Amino acid sequence: MRFLSLAAEMLPFMATISPLIGAASVAFVSRLNPLLARPTALSNALLTILLLGAAVWQYEPHRIDRRGRADVSPMPVSFGWLAESQATGEVDTHRTQRGVGVRLSFALDGLTLWPAVWLALAVWAAVLIPGQSVGESSPAYYIALFLGEAGLLASLTSRDAVASVISLEMSLPALFFLIGRWGGQERRTAAGRLLICQLVGCGLTLLGTTLIAVSWPWVRSDFEVRRSPLAFDSFGLVEGLQAMVARNEVAVQLWSDLAPWGCVLLVLGLAIRLPAVPFHGWYVTTLAEAPVGVAGLVAIALPQVVFCGWVRFAMPLLVEPALELSWLLGVVASLGALHAGFRAVSQRDLRQLAAALSMGWLAVALLAMRLPSREGLAGAWLLVQSQGMATAGLFCVVGLLQSRSGNRDSEVMEGLAIQRPRLAAMLISLLVGLGAMGCGCATGSFLALSLLTWESAPFAACGIAATLLLTWAVTSAIQRVLFGRDPSENDAARLTQPHRPTQRSPMARISSAAVDGPASSTELESQGDLTLQEFAALAPFVTLLVWLTLAPAFVLERGEPTLSHLLERTERHPESTTPSVPDSR
Repeated sequence: MRFLSLAAEMLPFMATISPLIGAASVAFVSRLNPLLARPTALSNALLTILLLGAAVWQYEPHRIDRRGRADVSPMPVSFGWLAESQATGEVDTHRTQRGVGVRLSFALDGLTLWPAVWLALAVWAAVLIPGQSVGESSPAYYIALFLGEAGLLASLTSRDAVASVISLEMSLPALFFLIGRWGGQERRTAAGRLLICQLVGCGLTLLGTTLIAVSWPWVRSDFEVRRSPLAFDSFGLVEGLQAMVARNEVAVQLWSDLAPWGCVLLVLGLAIRLPAVPFHGWYVTTLAEAPVGVAGLVAIALPQVVFCGWVRFAMPLLVEPALELSWLLGVVASLGALHAGFRAVSQRDLRQLAAALSMGWLAVALLAMRLPSREGLAGAWLLVQSQGMATAGLFCVVGLLQSRSGNRDSEVMEGLAIQRPRLAAMLISLLVGLGAMGCGCATGSFLALSLLTWESAPFAACGIAATLLLTWAVTSAIQRVLFGRDPSENDAARLTQPHRPTQRSPMARISSAAVDGPASSTELESQGDLTLQEFAALAPFVTLLVWLTLAPAFVLERGEPTLSHLLERTERHPESTTPSVPDSR
């Protein structure tokens, strides 16, 4: 039993290093036989999903720690060391610890458990549907994909605040390579914007986190004899600083000078990485130009990492500065949501539509995050997850439709249900799931927020208006799929044009479809509908969206204890100006 308990606690770390093992395996196997690269990649992607599935099965949401409180990370595994203690004659018989405490700790809590599973599913879909541009360079594609997955998983499972940001930065070169090598026509521009914006956002977040971590020994040394080494554990920093501020006036004065600077840095990092207006351009460009599997990976992973980091670390520490800036976050989120809504309504290209819908729901989630409300944060958490899964599934459908329709972006949805009913059913399921989940989370969150303070009512109205616009865009897309014109009529007219050759072999027509334009209706029908392999890539996203829409209790049950514990650290007494926290002794 002890061995099984130890293995269960090792699951987060094993899932984190599994993509690294997959990258090494693909590199080794591809040198022996390049045809074995894809089966090896599929095996490793499945292994990561199984490890995370076992972590979900072994997770105990209501577990308590030794002090009788909710254990926010009940599956920890740590590696590292602490700085050695040195005796000093100035401080009686006490021993003072000097140096930096280094401890790499990996764990899963209620907020990061499901995002890690969605991330693994996105990589599974990216391996099954790599896209037309991968071709013979598939080993390099799979290696870069696994390296990016490893960095993104580490940023979710790491309990160290600085290590989480550094892990996200380590995944950026792999994403830059994936987009710049196998993306669309503007792939280099998209890859460069992604890298620059994420590096700037991660740099600001790293500066803010380091400022808070460095201030911890400084604040504590003014009124405690024993001095702790410099450490970066996110939960320890939050509880330690809150306890100091709640008990000592000197700590209150010192923290009041440091908190505004840390809040500004972390809020800017949040706005750039989430993204928010006016920093949203890199996100839309990346989704529009990235390979279909990589676009789904970006839509799932990056918002999840930013949301979890903000709720776990920044929001409990920076209650007062965050409340002072809540109006600014509300204005930015409202503008972003309305801008995305109008953009989605006027968009006819499926890839651009998916990017606009994703950006809109992220802005709606940011609007729900502006105040530390249980209803708002729970709705934002579900909304970030559902939009990621729906966006990943939509981009997989985009890749399949473009491969069958000769990259005819403006007409790819017109009358899709007539020629490819199974693909149309997947597309409609993803659109309906995204719309229903988004409407439910957004409306419930904003109705709850509008009852908290009178300042929240205008922002709630903007959020509901943006939700209606996004729902209108989803409804219009479904109408085009079901009741659009039959594209075979226009295809026949195109073939009669004098500037196009009319006599070509079937193989020549199929191979040149992506270059010369859309193929005829006979060629489109010959390429078939949804295959078993493609169904295996799309089915998890559709199933999970239906599950989250109809029965989200199972997901919320595992995330609610962690969310409640985090919200307890942000609650304030009416007569107090400092956060109310339990005694950490």
